[in-house]
Amino acid sequence: MEIELTRRGSDVLAEISGVIKGNVDSEKFKKAIDECGEITRLEIIIKESFSITSTIIGYLNKKSAIKKVRVLLSIRDKRLYDLLDELNLLESFNVTLIQ
Repeated sequence: MEIELTRRGSDVLAEISGVIKGNVDSEKFKKAIDECGEITRLEIIIKESFSITSTIIGYLNKKSAIKKVRVLLSIRDKRLYDLLDELNLLESFNVTLIQ
């Protein structure tokens, strides 16, 4: 997994390429976002991955619910979209399926 971050004020865009796998990728993701400091909006584009770790889901839930960060998740893989739908996270993470 590779992550590219762009910061505009208190908004952060995170573009993720490759497959998200295991604790190493989860920690890499969390560290990259945490290093951005205080943010109010986090837009994440997941380009290839068909999965996401429970650690990242929990981290995004915390950012959204406790830190009041607006999370927007754009994904390309229908399997990941369906997984997030089954977990009732489409609305929480403002999930969109992109081409």
